[in-house]
This record gives sequence, structure tokens and C-alpha cells, in this order.
Amino acid sequence: MNLFAVAYRYFASRRTLLFAATLAVLGLSAALCFSLKMQADIATMLPDRDSSVASDFRLLQEAPFARKLVITVTAAPGVDGATLGAAVDRLSGALDPRLFSRVASGPGAGLQQRLLPWLLAAPPDEGPLPPGEAPARLP
Repeated sequence: MNLFAVAYRYFASRRTLLFAATLAVLGLSAALCFSLKMQADIATMLPDRDSSVASDFRLLQEAPFARKLVITVTAAPGVDGATLGAAVDRLSGALDPRLFSRVASGPGAGLQQRLLPWLLAAPPDEGPLPPGEAPARLP
């Protein structure tokens, strides 16, 4: 016989019992929901904690860029660079310093002065380097 048919026949004359049981299940569910502890750790969802994926993920979490936020702002056609720069300065000033401890607008001045000469001096990749030759490094 069908389980729902049996349950219907049983609870048809016992509506108070059905109502009390339903309230008990809902109350227990609410109590269990409030006792749950949320974790912001995606590693718990990985299928095997000892896999190479899990170890790679742990290494990725320790990377220096893991806790950084990058906001890219682009100007609409016809907007000059000064207006865009002023908008970026207003945006960086509006960020809460408790949440954003270090705000930078563009690469540092030292990097800007060294990057272009390094790019111009660095030859394009022409395959593997000869033995003993080190790759070009940014000064």
C-alpha cells in the first residue's frame, strides 16, 4: 500500500497530532539552522583533502595577491585622462580605510620609470635560452 495513503488515513482523524508534529519539526529545523556555523573555506568542498588540488589550493590561498582587490576604471569615449584621474582619486578616497588598508592608483612611480626601458631592451621570446644565460630581469 502507498505510504502517503496510509499516512493520510492515519492523520485524517488526528489533525491536532499532525499539527503538533509539524510544528515540532519546524521548530527543530529552525533551532538547527540557528546553531549552524558558517565557514568561508572553500577547501571543505574539495573531494579529497590529500589530493594535489587541495595542496595547490592551500598554496594559492597563501599567495601575496590572494587578499587583494583590483578595481579597473575606464573612461568613456571623449573623456580626458585628467577627469578619469580625478574620478579614481575620488573613488580611492571614498573607500573605507578599515577595509582597504592600502589604496594604490596605478603602478608605483618607480615601476613606471623602469618598466618601459626594460620592455624596450628585452628581446622577444625566440625559444629556449642558451646554456648559462639568465633571462632578463626588471631592474
